Amino acid sequence: MVAAPAADDSASLLGLSPRTAAALAWGGAWVTGGLVAWLAPEGARFVRHHGRHALWLTGGATLLATGLWLLGILMAFLVTPTAFAVVSWIASGSWVVLPPLWAFGLYRALRGQWLRVPGITRRIDGPAAAHEPPAPPVAPIAPESAV
Repeated sequence: MVAAPAADDSASLLGLSPRTAAALAWGGAWVTGGLVAWLAPEGARFVRHHGRHALWLTGGATLLATGLWLLGILMAFLVTPTAFAVVSWIASGSWVVLPPLWAFGLYRALRGQWLRVPGITRRIDGPAAAHEPPAPPVAPIAPESAV
């Protein structure tokens, strides 16, 4: 089966290559992810895809960890110190998830690959997420000549 030619996805943010702009989206986690998703032109689907994923995945992990931390503080005053300890450990675990999640997204952006997260990508990108074209083409690196 021959795949249809992908739509032109060469548009990017501030004249950067799509891979560089997608990596920039992951660079500052949810902050730059939100800015890139908002400022990237409509034709830059690869860049917007990574911007939305950086925003929602790292932002969601940050909100989860912060919410659990606040819940832990409330537990210390309203329930028992033991409940505070349990919720604090769970909050710490959600902070531990954030760096690998961020690094994986950055890795995929630098490699020029789409990021697929089961159950989340379709919600973030909409129904068209199942039919995304391949990542933008990258010019091959010329081999170094032997001197």
